[in-house]
Parts: sequence; structure tokens; C-alpha cells
Amino acid sequence: MNHPISGSTGFACLLGHPVSHSISPAMHSAAFDLLDLDYVYLAFDITEDRLKETVDGLKAMHCLGWNLTMPLKTAIIPYLDELSEASTLSHSVNTVVNDGGRLIGHTTDGVGYMDSLKDAGFSIDGGRMVLLGAGGAATSICTQAALDGVKEIFLFKRKNATFAKTGDFADKISKNTSCRVTLCDLSDQELLQKAIASSDLLVNATNVGMDAQPFSLVPKKFLRPDLIVSDIIYYPAMTPLLPGRPVLLSLDREKDAHRKNKRNVLCTGGSTEMSFKYLKQMPTPEEVKRELPLPEKYQKLKKERDAVISDIITGKDDRFLVIIGPCSADNEDAVCDYVNRLTAVQEKVADRVYIVPRIYTNKPRTTGSGYKGIASQPDPT
Repeated sequence: MNHPISGSTGFACLLGHPVSHSISPAMHSAAFDLLDLDYVYLAFDITEDRLKETVDGLKAMHCLGWNLTMPLKTAIIPYLDELSEASTLSHSVNTVVNDGGRLIGHTTDGVGYMDSLKDAGFSIDGGRMVLLGAGGAATSICTQAALDGVKEIFLFKRKNATFAKTGDFADKISKNTSCRVTLCDLSDQELLQKAIASSDLLVNATNVGMDAQPFSLVPKKFLRPDLIVSDIIYYPAMTPLLPGRPVLLSLDREKDAHRKNKRNVLCTGGSTEMSFKYLKQMPTPEEVKRELPLPEKYQKLKKERDAVISDIITGKDDRFLVIIGPCSADNEDAVCDYVNRLTAVQEKVADRVYIVPRIYTNKPRTTGSGYKGIASQPDPT
């Protein structure tokens, strides 16, 4: 850390319930550190009934700003002084900037999601999408998708007390953009199947699929090979909706060469959130790689070892490939000692076995949230 915490250290934070799974504190604090800024980023588990007093407290403590996650993206609005155009249209806020005591609400969920979709090589301009859920993230994605040229959106929601209000939102988007938004009853499975069949993209923007609700709203038989399936939940990394790896993906795995880890959605949105107060421009991953390059000799060594592994897997090399571990990267000295011991073993069996150590850099024990088993493990990339 470039700036040890002191009496002058500022802070930004995440508000929501639950938040213990969030990687935002690690991501944003690392960004502050990289940009040589004397700030830290924290996460607070706050329910809607405590939101007003929390906002008052954050203003009193001169908090730089905060992000909102479920279930506070709409509940925060009455406590703000101003909304961005996108937040007004979507009736959703995920980022609040404290401008000298004046609270300004923005929404970056939609921008982050659509940018990530494009980065993954997918385009639904002029296409159709099915969106599950009508909370803050869903309305933000719906709004941005409409602004970005999606032709039609089927918005599926539970038929509860807020159904009519969501209908008003759908009408507002339809009237203010060239996109037709149709509100649908989530319990109508026949309509859901028909909507998915005519769409290019399916997005789950509900919390169904998180650890507390480990199931999918969509039967697997509704999914077809060329459908793009996406889940905005990033923890656990593999949700029940995604029938395989935790990715934004087309189900036709043999033909699809454009898979993208859904964590990119988070990072894209995170970069947008961090940039609202232009203390310094947030660097891109490419810029970080250029600033902190891997020495050429190690790049060469990695290519050589990748080639050896490829030869073993394809049968060109008849040695056994042993992936051994796991080892958590929470203790650097222990990791180095572990690898040095494996190196000594590798030298003795080099003609028969090729050893690859497995080291986790972002598992729950490493990040302090406790080990919860392999099914709940964050993606180490």
C-alpha cells in the first residue's frame, strides 16, 4: 500500500445487503493505491430501513461517494439532490457522488454491461433480448440496451405489488427510445419460452442463483445453441443458469470463440464508477500491463512451459501432467517455499512427470471471507 491509513485517509464505500461476498473493496482499494491516492474503499451491510441514517452519516464524515447494490438502487433516490439523465430514465442509482455535500446519483450498470457485451465480441444492435428482473440493475441495463439500439426487450418480472409501476417504466422507455419494451409475467413459462426462442440474448438480472437461492428461473430446455446467456451475479462464479463455465457465452461451445468471463462486466462497471470524480483517470488493464511488464525472460519462459503442457495434453510428450495443490496466496513466503520444494521434486522426476503448482490468488481464505468450498470459490483470474 502506497499510503498507510492515517488521520487524513479518505474513503468511498459500497452499501447493500448482503455485501460480504463483494470484491469491490479489493478492486477499488487497489485502484486507489495504483493511482497513488490516499483513499480506501469499504463495504457496509445496510438494509433499506437503515439507509437514511447511513446517508446522513456518510455526508457528515465527508465520504467521497458510494456505490449501491441490491436492494438499495431505487431506495436511495429520495435521499439524493440530483439524478443523471440515465438514472432518471431508469429510476436506478448505483453510484453516488458527494459533491461538497450535494449528492448526485448516477447509474453505470447499463453502460458497464453493454460495454462488456461488446468487448466479448457480441452485438445485439437491432436484436431482441429477454431480461429477467426489474430491480435497479435490470432497469439500468434495460435503459442502456434501448439507448444502444436493441430493437425489442421482453422484461419478465414477478406479478406483485410493483408490477404496474414496472409497466410504467416499460412504457417510458418505449416512448423515449426506438426500442419496444414489453412487461411480462415471470410465472408465464409458455410466454418465457416463446420470448427466449425469438431473442438473441438472455440476461438474469435477479438475485436468483446466488448461494441463498441456488436454482435457475429458466429451464435448460428453453436454451438453444446460438443463444447468448448472461448472468449479472458474479458470486458464485458459476450460477445455475450458466450450464458450464462462469462466462458470458454462447452455448455452442465448439463454434464460439468469443467467450468472456462475466467478471469483465464487473470490472467495466467498476472502472466507470471509479472515474466519476476525476482525481486521476482510471488506467485500462492494457496500460497497467505496459506500466508493470513481465520481464522478457519470464515471458519467454512462460511460452516455453505453455508449449510443454500443450505437448503433454495433445500426446506429443508422453510424460504425466500433475497439477498439484491447492496453495493459497495469502502468505507470500509460504507460497515461495511451497514452489521451491516442488521444484526439487520436479528435478528428480523430470523425465516422467511435469508438475504445475496450483495457487489461488482470490479464494475466500485469501480475501478474508472464509473458505466455503469449491462450488462457492471466486474465479481466481
